[in-house]
Amino acid sequence: MKNKPLCRLIVDGGATTVKWSCLNEDRIFRGQTNGLNLTYCSDEQLIISTRSWISQVKQQCRFLENLRIFFHGAGLGSFSAGEKVKHGLQVACEMENVQLDSIDIHSDLDGAGKALFGQKGTGYAAILGTGSNIGYVREGKIEDTVPSLGYMLGDEGSGTYLGKCLITAYLRNRLPRELHENMENTFLLTPQKVKNAVYQSPCPHTFFSNFAPFLEKKMQHPFVIQLCANAFHDFFEQQILPLARPDRLPNIAFSGSVAMHFADILTKVLEQHGFEVTEIIPNPMQRLEEYYGKY
Repeated sequence: MKNKPLCRLIVDGGATTVKWSCLNEDRIFRGQTNGLNLTYCSDEQLIISTRSWISQVKQQCRFLENLRIFFHGAGLGSFSAGEKVKHGLQVACEMENVQLDSIDIHSDLDGAGKALFGQKGTGYAAILGTGSNIGYVREGKIEDTVPSLGYMLGDEGSGTYLGKCLITAYLRNRLPRELHENMENTFLLTPQKVKNAVYQSPCPHTFFSNFAPFLEKKMQHPFVIQLCANAFHDFFEQQILPLARPDRLPNIAFSGSVAMHFADILTKVLEQHGFEVTEIIPNPMQRLEEYYGKY
C-alpha cells in the first residue's frame, strides 16, 4: 500500500517563466526559474531545466519524500510531449535523489481552466502571455479547444504576436517617427540584428515577446492602441470565434501577463464582439495551490 504523499509540487511551466509551489504538510514553499517551451526543447535541455528547479525546490523545502508532481506546461498538446516531460521529471528526480509518488502532466490551458473556473464553473478560459490559447470550460472540465499552433502559425494576441507586429512595423518604416526613434534608442536595433535574432536564435518567440513591455509603456499612443486592438481582434477571429456556439455563455476569463497589462484594450475589443471579460489573473499558481491542496 502506498504511503500518503507528504509533498505536492505544483508547477506552471510557461515559456518565459517556470513557477512552482511545494505544499509540504502545512507549509507552502514558492519559487520560479527560467521558462522552457516544451515544443522546441531537446530531451537534454528538458532534463537540465527540470533538474535545475527540482534542485531549487529541494534546497528550499529540505524534506522531500513521496513527492506528487502536478505539472502544467506550454507545448503539452500531445501525448508524446507529455511523456517526454514525465520522463524528464523522473530522470531529474533520480539525479537529485528525490523519492517520487506520482507525476500528473497537464497542458497550461488545463491549469488556466482549473484556476479560472474551479470544479464547477462554465465559460471560456484563455491564456494571453508569451503565447496564447483558449478552451471552453463546462462545469470545471475543458469541453472544446482550438489547436494551439505556436508562434509561427498562431499565438494571436500574445506577447510574441504583439512583438512581431511591432518589429514588422519598425522594419517597414510604418512606425510614427517618435516611436521609431524610441525603438532605435532603447534597443539599438538594426535590420540585421533582428534577422539574426529571428532566424538564428533557438528561441525567436522570446525575442519577440520581449517587446511587449515597450508597448505597455507606450500604451497611450494612438498607434500602439490600434496595433494592440488589431492583435486582439485577430485573437477573437482565429481562436474565440471557432469555439462560439449559441449554447455557450459569452463570458471569458484570462490568465497571463499580456491580458493583465493590456486589459483595457482587450476588454473593449471583446465587448465589441459581444463578449464579457469576467476575470483576469496574472498567473494560475495561487488558484492551483487551492485546487490541488484538496488532493
